[in-house]
Amino acid sequence: MSQRPPPARTARRSARRASPARTPFLLCLLPAAALALGSCVAALPDPAIPPEARPPVRVLRPGPEGRLELTEFLLLESAREEKGHLDLDGSTPGSRAYRGGLLPPAGGPGPRMYTFAARFRLEPALRGEELSLYLGPSEYPLRIYLDGIELLRRGRDEGGAYNSSLRSAVALYLPPELLRYGDEENLLVLEAYPRGEVWGLDRYYVDRRDRVSAAVFLRNFVGIDLVKGAFVLAMVIGFYFLGLFLFGQMRRPSYLLFAGVCLSFCLSYFNMAIHHEANDEVLLEALSKGGLVLLSSSTLAFVCEFSSVLNRRRALPLAYFAVGLGFALLVITRGSKQAILASFGLAVDLVIVPQLILDIGILAYALIRLRNRQALTLLAAFAIVIATAGHDVVHLGSMRIPYAWLTAYGYIAVVLAIFGILVNTYRQYERRASNDWLTGLANRQSFDAALAREVEHSRRGGDCLSLLMMDVDFFKAYNDNYGHLAGDQCLRSLGRLIDATIARPADLAARYGGEEFAAILPATDLAGARALAERLRAAVEGLGIPHAASAAADRVTISIGVVSLRCGTGLSLERIVEAADQELYRAKAAGRNRVMSAQLGEG
Repeated sequence: MSQRPPPARTARRSARRASPARTPFLLCLLPAAALALGSCVAALPDPAIPPEARPPVRVLRPGPEGRLELTEFLLLESAREEKGHLDLDGSTPGSRAYRGGLLPPAGGPGPRMYTFAARFRLEPALRGEELSLYLGPSEYPLRIYLDGIELLRRGRDEGGAYNSSLRSAVALYLPPELLRYGDEENLLVLEAYPRGEVWGLDRYYVDRRDRVSAAVFLRNFVGIDLVKGAFVLAMVIGFYFLGLFLFGQMRRPSYLLFAGVCLSFCLSYFNMAIHHEANDEVLLEALSKGGLVLLSSSTLAFVCEFSSVLNRRRALPLAYFAVGLGFALLVITRGSKQAILASFGLAVDLVIVPQLILDIGILAYALIRLRNRQALTLLAAFAIVIATAGHDVVHLGSMRIPYAWLTAYGYIAVVLAIFGILVNTYRQYERRASNDWLTGLANRQSFDAALAREVEHSRRGGDCLSLLMMDVDFFKAYNDNYGHLAGDQCLRSLGRLIDATIARPADLAARYGGEEFAAILPATDLAGARALAERLRAAVEGLGIPHAASAAADRVTISIGVVSLRCGTGLSLERIVEAADQELYRAKAAGRNRVMSAQLGEG
């Protein structure tokens, strides 16, 4: 015999159940921990680069694994003068070795530029090879020269226009007529024109043209193309749910809020979706950074509506959204990249991070205290947001361009999670609207619509169609003898049996009303329908549900009327149902627990 726990232990258990769960609090710490980690990494000092030591001349040799990584450059910071240092070498005053890391601060007044130079040699056996230079993304306009010949311009810094966010990698073809082989050196020069940016150079290397093209494709696919695809997907979903809210039969607030989440996601990555060098980069950055603030606020509004946690205090979500909208407008109205970034940083600290913590806390409460299992899906999506944002924060803090910025994938996970939740909720609503609440079979409305559809299909296609009408024998006496709860359980059992017996995908079993059931059997002649009805009648009798008040047997039984339409019959729906009812009445009049059938129409 089990013993009751001591009173003190029982009290502690009761207190734990009554007190707020600890899990939401722990989940709320996750985004703060991710940001703290990013801040620690950002605070690490940049490794010192010895100013002496001329970078060695690298040599590219033929072979399947051949690749010439340009990891060491000569660097010269100077006044802006295009093509001013195309002969940069170790003897140039002010030059230093550069092996990655942040750019040194500008050392003079007026516009400045940074010149990077790398020398390399090519083995003579490479004369027949097509070579390309891999250029990763950059954060400032660039000019690329090979042995004094300009090969590429990236970004704009002319006529007052400045476009520096070059997110794509590039495969720069190196013309063989410009290359030198053997003991002669090739000089690659990059001129960078930042306006306050201190990001380091991304990866650069020389390799066979096909391998460079493949590497560029993969990086752009992960870093840009998938984000553009997510942009289009979110835009389509957003307008679809906006249309459902405005013109659909179910004008639920969650549809409008989800449309806001999708469209603010599109605004957040507008700069990546339509970026090219002719754009006004300041405007794109302002719209996108403001969109991220709106995305955070619209997501919080949806979470509040979805979880119903703050339904009694709707002023709070409205206040949070108003604060987010205010900060979004503050970011969008800034006139320079530096002002945009400063305002956005303030919005991250005061809006995005607190709202993310609130999102997780509300969802955790809905999952643990309200037993809302769908909240787990959204919590998993927000965990992806935290992980991807942590990845990006680490790279932002260290000013290193990552292989791909990942926060967009975290937020598209949230969009897809909400989409899945709403689709599942709508399916449950449709299922409740079309199914009988007690037996789980189709209800009368679904039966009538399906019968009309199948009769029309039979007329056009020339297929046979059969209809079964079933009635539980002496069911009123069963209820009087055993009670209505037992009667409900009996109908549930019969519903499961009918659903399992009428198993073809095209067939439909329904609860017609009270203790009556019906079944539609497309492409089934009279012999097939009667055989199925006999099998169903025997299966019900085989359940062995006691029925002492029945005059037909000592257990629950059913009577079945079957009619079959010959191909092309023109009978109305009412006549077909009436004929099946007549056969059912014949079965009852003949003693019940039996099947009666008839053929309708002319051949």
